[in-house]
Amino acid sequence: MRFLVFDSNLVYAKRVVELLELYVKDVEVEVAHNIPVLRHRLAGNTYDLVIADVDTAVDTEQAQEILGKAAERMPIILWSAVCGLTGETQVIRKCKATQILQKAFNREDLQHVLAEAVGSARE
Repeated sequence: MRFLVFDSNLVYAKRVVELLELYVKDVEVEVAHNIPVLRHRLAGNTYDLVIADVDTAVDTEQAQEILGKAAERMPIILWSAVCGLTGETQVIRKCKATQILQKAFNREDLQHVLAEAVGSARE
């Protein structure tokens, strides 16, 4: 399986990559840390899943537009520190996200979201 993690904070992105490699069988994970890299990766590739943080993106509106277009070809999970706050529904709609995962997630949260998105979380 191929996943893309989008987060401008490489420390957070690395943590998600580590967890995906730990909990998902046969996974290949790529990281996009800014809008140009996100656009490049999504233009030439299809992923089984994209996990994206648009809270901290320098160009949040642009990221939402790029992810919204990509959602026509692949599932998008928003990885957010602001779950439940005003505007969340609008961001989910713009990105056409299938799920939202709070940044302070645990193994069970990740497995649940992955199982719903791609059905491949390890037990």
